[in-house]
Amino acid sequence: HEGAPSLVVGAQDVLSFAYQVGYLSIPEEGVSLPIVIARKYRVYRIEVVGEEKIEVPAGSFRTLHLRAPGAKALDLWLAYDYSMLPVKIRFDDGQYILVQTATKIQLNPSGKPPGQPSPP
Repeated sequence: HEGAPSLVVGAQDVLSFAYQVGYLSIPEEGVSLPIVIARKYRVYRIEVVGEEKIEVPAGSFRTLHLRAPGAKALDLWLAYDYSMLPVKIRFDDGQYILVQTATKIQLNPSGKPPGQPSPP
């Protein structure tokens, strides 16, 4: 479409962002990521809050807590021992707060599907 901005390499869509961010190399000082939300395209600052141990219905996890601050803040807790899957996602749009937590994870800590042996 003529006049529409082009996406840059590494742009993320908001629905898969929480699952893809665990595979990115994020320095301690954070990183800026282009994210597409519906028809909007913006660069969001991702900050490293730090390591945290959290409890969710799926269990207790050692996590990396990331935050995208702003008027619509997003917090992610990525599980170190489960391929950096998000085990908790918190979105605050200033009016409502949405919290999603893992209720069950079907991966071995090695990241392999259940039933496959972990490496020695």
